[in-house]
Amino acid sequence: MKLTIEQVEQQFIEWRQSKKNCRERIPSQLLQAAASLAGHHKIGEITRRLRLDGRVLCPYLPPSSNLLL
Repeated sequence: MKLTIEQVEQQFIEWRQSKKNCRERIPSQLLQAAASLAGHHKIGEITRRLRLDGRVLCPYLPPSSNLLL
């Protein structure tokens, strides 16, 4: 099942509400879910909606998504 940007956004909201401190790293499964959206959404839209730094997301993007942030 493919996740929608709304579903991934909700996962990020829930993670942010439950994390123990502000320096806690984003779980890799969340970053992988965000990267899976790259085939259907622009990288800028993903990073803006999920409030992510594009540099954090880049290692998780598929090699075919050589898109500028």
